[in-house]
Amino acid sequence: MLTYVVLLISLFLFYHFYWKRQNLPPGPIPLPFIGNIHQFYYYGFEKAIKMFHNTYGDIHTLWFGNTPVVSLNDFPTIVEKFVKNGDSVSGREESTLFLEVTKNGPYGITFIDGPLWKDQRRFGMKILRDLGMGKDIMQEKVLHEVSCLLDEVKDDLKCNNDVISMQNLIDRAVGSVINSIMLGYRFGKENESEFNNLKHHTEAVFHLYGHPLWKILENSPKFYRYLPFFKPVYLGMKNACDAMRAFLESQIQKHRNELNLDDGHMEQPKDYVEAFLQQQHKFKKEGVKDHFFTDEQLYGAVWDLWAAGQETTSTTLAWVLYYVTYFPGVQAKIQEELNSVVGTAPKMRHPKYGSGT
Repeated sequence: MLTYVVLLISLFLFYHFYWKRQNLPPGPIPLPFIGNIHQFYYYGFEKAIKMFHNTYGDIHTLWFGNTPVVSLNDFPTIVEKFVKNGDSVSGREESTLFLEVTKNGPYGITFIDGPLWKDQRRFGMKILRDLGMGKDIMQEKVLHEVSCLLDEVKDDLKCNNDVISMQNLIDRAVGSVINSIMLGYRFGKENESEFNNLKHHTEAVFHLYGHPLWKILENSPKFYRYLPFFKPVYLGMKNACDAMRAFLESQIQKHRNELNLDDGHMEQPKDYVEAFLQQQHKFKKEGVKDHFFTDEQLYGAVWDLWAAGQETTSTTLAWVLYYVTYFPGVQAKIQEELNSVVGTAPKMRHPKYGSGT
């Protein structure tokens, strides 16, 4: 009996420490079940990444639980793989647990591939262009939000407020642009609390999705979700996703109630949801059954476009603002160039230089 136990333990260790790693680039040795999560906890994420890069080179393998992740850290390889041969890495890993808690899967834009992704990407790009992407109408939406943001800053200064949260103002401005495209209305002072709730839930989703314990949860969710430490992470993600779904579904249902799709005349859609519902109705009326315009896909696409666009854009802009505040010399050079070259607010079409300036 002891021989069998020793043999099983030996096979277990052989598999985790050698066999499963043999055809992958080198990297830190992963522990069974948790991979390299313990090193991220101990050193911190940024320090651990730099340490792995210095130790194992530009291409190495990290393990999140039992999932290997090949990390590329040199520019030529990144261009070669993701630009020149982008189709070879265009697939998506299906996060079964995330799709479960969002009740969204596999639909949307982020976690799909194949014919569904190609069809919905084509439709999404067309609708976004129709709604003004790359045109003056989109420029006007952005400039309007910039104007509202500056007005609020001026009002705060008049009230002698010592601290002004530019992050919050940028968040709401970006959210307004995205929401006007997706759902047809912006966020002002009158519905600021609605936006703050959405922002809170979106931040919770992004934070928990990158949590080391979540990566372990994804390996065996039916087991780990009930364990201490893991359960709060699972419930936190589920509650945030439930709140987001409730909001988005209420907005989609509101569009259904307000749209009159049976009068034989369809007006130019005002937002993404309206365009999707029109296309869905068109296929239904024509008797087309084999299509991707389902209620689940609509919810998934709105979720992905709203959440991903909001977080990435606002965070980038906030960091830019932080850096130019921290380096006043750089800020002065930017202001000088704006004054001498642009003259007013930056626009896609400059009267002197034409488009693309």
